[in-house]
Amino acid sequence: MDTNIRPLFISLTGNIGTGKSLISNFLLKNCYDVFSADTISHNLMKETQVKTDIKKLFGNEVFTNHDIDRKKIRKIAFDNPNILAQLNQYMHIKILHKLQDIMDGYYIKKANHDVVFFEIPLLFECKLENSFDLNVLTVSEDAVLLERVSKRDKCSISEVQAILSHQLSQEIKISKADIVLYNNHEIEALQLQLFVLIQSLKHIKKKTLLKLI
Repeated sequence: MDTNIRPLFISLTGNIGTGKSLISNFLLKNCYDVFSADTISHNLMKETQVKTDIKKLFGNEVFTNHDIDRKKIRKIAFDNPNILAQLNQYMHIKILHKLQDIMDGYYIKKANHDVVFFEIPLLFECKLENSFDLNVLTVSEDAVLLERVSKRDKCSISEVQAILSHQLSQEIKISKADIVLYNNHEIEALQLQLFVLIQSLKHIKKKTLLKLI
């Protein structure tokens, strides 16, 4: 497909609790299109067929009021690597198809979009970095990250560490990212980094990209 008729495709990634949603909201307020893999996942889990498939995999105990309870699934999946692998394989394929459909749509849209962002937490774990023109990583100090997620999700530090054990370390992701944003204590510092990022986008060259799936 002709790269000249599409916008820049930029990924936003980072481990749990590093501020991806905060950054996405900032970008949305500045009139950028932002698509979230997590939001797509949430919407998929409302679909009847997905509920049926999840019930076959996990049983009724992961449902609350006929809806899939993500916290219950997380607990079961992280205690059983085989089930986690099955869940990831099932959901990731569906999510990637949705994201690819969105990206393909920008090759035919007449509206003028210069830049589109995609929030993808497991970008590097799934080896998707060559599907974007620029990969932006957000990181936080370990202590800040652990406390932030523990308070947000009302869970223990050990539970947060269990989640992080299934994600690449921040050090590895920094080595793979094109741009790194640091989100620790002061929101103003993060906003300044985002303003610099936005100003630099006009200098980013489009690449020949691999399809997500």
